[in-house]
Amino acid sequence: MKPFSFLFAGVLLGGLALPAGATPISLGFDKNTVLPGDQLVVTLSDASLDAPADAFTVTVLFDPARLQFSSVAVGAPLQSPGFDVTPGVPQAGSFDVSWIGTQTLPAGLAADLLVLTFKVLDNAPAGLANVTVGCGIDTQAFCIDYDIPTLSGDVTVRRNTTLPEPSPLLLGAAVMLAYGCVRTRRH
Repeated sequence: MKPFSFLFAGVLLGGLALPAGATPISLGFDKNTVLPGDQLVVTLSDASLDAPADAFTVTVLFDPARLQFSSVAVGAPLQSPGFDVTPGVPQAGSFDVSWIGTQTLPAGLAADLLVLTFKVLDNAPAGLANVTVGCGIDTQAFCIDYDIPTLSGDVTVRRNTTLPEPSPLLLGAAVMLAYGCVRTRRH
C-alpha cells in the first residue's frame, strides 16, 4: 500500500455487487508535502482484484492554482498491451480518464489502476492542493464494469523559505571589526 493512502470501499465488478470492504480502492500520494516545481504522483489502487475489470471512465478534479496535469498511465503490474488509458482534455482543473482492459486479471491481484502525474506550479501559493477521483462526479464519467467510489486527498504545498547564507568574506570582516573594537576599548 502506498503511504498517505486513504482507503475507501465499494466496488461493483462484472455486475456482481461486492460487500463493503471486499475490494478496497485507495488513492495514494507519493509525498505529503511538495514545493513549487516538484512532481507529484497520485495512484488509484485496488488491493485485491476479484473479477475481470473491463472498463471505466473516471473524472479527476485537481487544484489548477497549484497543480498542472502532466500524464496518466496504467500502473504496475498492468503495464501490458491488454490495458490502456486515454485521458481527456484537461479543462480548468478537471479531466476524464478512460481505462480499458482486454485481459482477464488473476483473482486477488493488487494493482495500481491509474498513475496520475502532476507538476506543482512554480508560482503555486502555499496551502492544500486537493485531488479527487471518482465516478459520478461528472456526467461523462461512468463505471458500469468497475465502480470507483469518489476518493479525495490533499497534499501540502509549501514555499521555499530558505535564508541565504552570509558570505564567508563578509562574516570574516565582521568578526575582525568586532575584535578590533574590543581591543581598542581595552587600551
